[in-house]
Amino acid sequence: MAPEDGALLVFVRRRFLNKVNHLFILDEEQLCIAATRGKTHTKVVMEPGRHSVFAFFRKSGWWINLELEAGRTYVIRTRPEGAYGRHLEIYPAVRGEATFAESEEWLAETKLYQADLAEMTRKLEKRKWRRRYATALAQGDERRESIADYDARFTVGVEDGRTREEAIELKAGE
Repeated sequence: MAPEDGALLVFVRRRFLNKVNHLFILDEEQLCIAATRGKTHTKVVMEPGRHSVFAFFRKSGWWINLELEAGRTYVIRTRPEGAYGRHLEIYPAVRGEATFAESEEWLAETKLYQADLAEMTRKLEKRKWRRRYATALAQGDERRESIADYDARFTVGVEDGRTREEAIELKAGE
């Protein structure tokens, strides 16, 4: 459950694909704040307000705009696809859309995974990962510019977060 003074952001990875390759979540300062692998979900507490986070898997990346309110829980599904997971899709749970109701199922199908962020940061500093991150970042920036309704599709608004009462029913609330 989200703390009273912070927002809880939950990233879900429903497909197993493999548990060796991590999906990384970075903040605006390019610091690793979360990672998932296998068929898992991960949680990160963030300050209320506007943020952008960058999700990337191998060489595919997406920016996600966030408008967070304290005490709310926000869910985002990540979906690595294709040969060796070379493609990544992002599905924010948006109130009033099917993704909002589906997010309960997403969480029920996965287990919690909290990565060692120091280890993930060291991994990202290796040359191979710096190249992959640079490729994913360029792709994410290009998508932001070229997809006409990008902000509408990839923004999680205040109203999309579950209140503390609603989050009690979610697996992420444990």
